[in-house]
Amino acid sequence: MQRFFAMLAVLTMSGSSAWACPMCKTALESNPSNPEPLAYMLSILFMLSMAAAVFGTLVGALVWMVRQEEKMLVPVRVTRR
Repeated sequence: MQRFFAMLAVLTMSGSSAWACPMCKTALESNPSNPEPLAYMLSILFMLSMAAAVFGTLVGALVWMVRQEEKMLVPVRVTRR
């Protein structure tokens, strides 16, 4: 487990140049008043958040259905002969 967190820390700290796409960075540096790089960034964040929202909704629905099913179960009495 410690090895996993160590590798995760190394990957997180070493990827500073990979956080932004090169074209967005160049476009932002060439004209700071240009709103297009910000628009691209926000659209990417929106698309990523929608994937998380859909996944979260599916997981939430499954948890809710399991809890409803557990409430509807009737305890069964076992009798010995």
